[in-house]
Amino acid sequence: MHNIIRRSLLSRMLTINSDDHSFSNAKKLVVSIGNNPDIAEGVVCALRDGGIPHNKLVSTIETLAGRWEVGEDNGLQDLVASVKQEIDKRLGKPMISFTVVPPKGRIKDHGLLVKAYIGMSIADIVQYGSDKQQLSDYIECACSGVMACSTCHVIIDEQWMDTVDSPEEAEQDMLDLAYGAGPNSRLGCQLTLSIRHNGMIIHIPEGVNNIMDNIPFKG
Repeated sequence: MHNIIRRSLLSRMLTINSDDHSFSNAKKLVVSIGNNPDIAEGVVCALRDGGIPHNKLVSTIETLAGRWEVGEDNGLQDLVASVKQEIDKRLGKPMISFTVVPPKGRIKDHGLLVKAYIGMSIADIVQYGSDKQQLSDYIECACSGVMACSTCHVIIDEQWMDTVDSPEEAEQDMLDLAYGAGPNSRLGCQLTLSIRHNGMIIHIPEGVNNIMDNIPFKG
């Protein structure tokens, strides 16, 4: 009887150690893709709690990540964004609101009031935010935020220009190819929100150049 109990305990310990090793490897993989350890742990916990076996965590993350290094994602970024927002909510991270004014003729009397957590970019909101549904009607993010297109081009209202930094060289190079670009132009994927942007007004240009497939189209 003692030998049976001993073997049972040993088997359980080996399983626990194996599970811990699989969890750790999965977490390291999410970190290597560019996420901080807290986010990585949340992602792995979400997959585990969703029923993914420990020995399938790494392969599941690899599948979801897709060709992440070239901006091709199979769902991992959605999960990362969901975990980030859950952590922000739990920590009581501040939210701000700002107004997005669509191209002329889209909405007659007012723009869209959008809410988001500090630290998100305009492109993050379009892809993952709580207001993504209404905002994605006017802003596209064809390159998933790797600054390989100008489809998230926005124009900062003149009175709010002193709250945003000037674009760096790589961003400016892409803005030079954007439809209707001017001195108030920014790429939404590079505009990270802070408390000073609460109440900000941004405008959507009337057209977009989708450089990803070299096909111009109206926004």
